[in-house]
Amino acid sequence: MEIKKPSTPEEIDEVALFTAKIFRRKSQPLYKFIKAAYEHSSFHRADLCWMLKEQGEIRAKVQFLDFTMQIGHCKVKMAGLNALAVAFEHWGEYYPLRLMEKAYFSLIEEGFDLIFGFTTLHEYYKILNAVQIMPKYQIIVEVKDIPQKEVPGFCQMKPEDWEKMSKIHNTANLGRRGIIERKAESWQFMLYPPTQILVAENGYIGFNFHNEQLELVDISGLDLAFYESALAKLAEIAHKQKLSQICAPLPPDHPFVHIARKYGLNMGVEYKKMQGGLGRVINLPSIIQKIRPELENRIKVSAFYNLELQFTLRSEEGETTVVLNKGASSKAKFNIHLPMAGITQLIFGTHLASIILQEHGVAITTTESEILNVLFPTSYPFAFPNDIF
Repeated sequence: MEIKKPSTPEEIDEVALFTAKIFRRKSQPLYKFIKAAYEHSSFHRADLCWMLKEQGEIRAKVQFLDFTMQIGHCKVKMAGLNALAVAFEHWGEYYPLRLMEKAYFSLIEEGFDLIFGFTTLHEYYKILNAVQIMPKYQIIVEVKDIPQKEVPGFCQMKPEDWEKMSKIHNTANLGRRGIIERKAESWQFMLYPPTQILVAENGYIGFNFHNEQLELVDISGLDLAFYESALAKLAEIAHKQKLSQICAPLPPDHPFVHIARKYGLNMGVEYKKMQGGLGRVINLPSIIQKIRPELENRIKVSAFYNLELQFTLRSEEGETTVVLNKGASSKAKFNIHLPMAGITQLIFGTHLASIILQEHGVAITTTESEILNVLFPTSYPFAFPNDIF
């Protein structure tokens, strides 16, 4: 058995062909897509791929993508779990575990802070010891409830719009947890791009048509007025297409949802056991230092603004200490010991911090609980469907 990275054009071709065979039964379009991504994409790196070979043949491979993810107003280095592929006849054997053991420590050495991915396979969670951090969001708006009007100012997307759209995306979603930053090249290498993208001066919309619905799958705008005009434009398009509903996989706190509420909507959040967006922090000291400005700001605008806090987080893989609000008149110090899965939940705000600690049997005082709820407030972790890799 040999585990190695593809280092020659022939090995890259072999990996691309193997992946296409596993996921799309020798799909030629997928093979070409993977080859093009290796050649032209800065985030689809061959040196973040590991393949396991026996008797000269690939039995399994894992590919990670080099992404930047937003955690509030801070940026972390995220390894996107793109494909853990195993030959059908060898599924259930030890290959995935061997690959992940090899990749895990290499990713830490490369400076990655966490692993993140999307899957419906329970095995992924077990192999990574990961937790679900993104549920499935859905809103539905009835087209008949939105006043009909012609909405000018939207044009079909052109490749020269990619740079502008990426800046709008990154700016509009600043402050969210889970958003994957985009570059101009991102639009070229989306596995599931919208079939229609319209661009305006201060935003864009991406959507598909499906049965009786217009599916909004991507939207970013620089102000609330854009989301108002975007909803009106979508209603105009849906009306012309004789579609009865507009649906969107957006969290409850999204500005588009805020606008749509005025006209009435159905909203849902679905958690499936060991499915959806999974994640795991892999470098605790690094990620805490990167989100430190966010933690500082949270404590400074809270009831604990006059508290200097020395805070130590311990996990099964190490510990890190950070001093927040240095120089404040009061001082406090406490230590929290959580498994890395629990720390991942803390950072993304999947539950109240105090509840996460209770789940893991960690006893803390009422004041410590209040401080942790300030440092790690609940949120709606979110990434757009067309960023699924």
